[in-house]
Amino acid sequence: NDRPPFLRLVPLEELLSETLSAGRRTKTVSNAYNKLCHELGSELAVLAQADASQLKQAANERIAQAILKARAGQVSAQPGFDGQYGAIRVWPDPPDNPQQSPLL
Repeated sequence: NDRPPFLRLVPLEELLSETLSAGRRTKTVSNAYNKLCHELGSELAVLAQADASQLKQAANERIAQAILKARAGQVSAQPGFDGQYGAIRVWPDPPDNPQQSPLL
């Protein structure tokens, strides 16, 4: 264990995009990002230093949970392929809607 400590971080925009079900470059994600960074200091402070109560106060419960899950490494990595980027997922895919029949 001679290596220095390190953090594995998921970009805040990606966490917000997935949690808010909006694109990374949307006004919804941008507003949430700016609010969190303004209230807690910086993206690094949001992702690595703010405690659960600070996150819940600055954002909603689901966003706070997403940040805490990412911090704890409770994410899944979906690899990319054929020129497509991979993705980090905090929330599992939603279950199939049983009322909707598949197209054949």
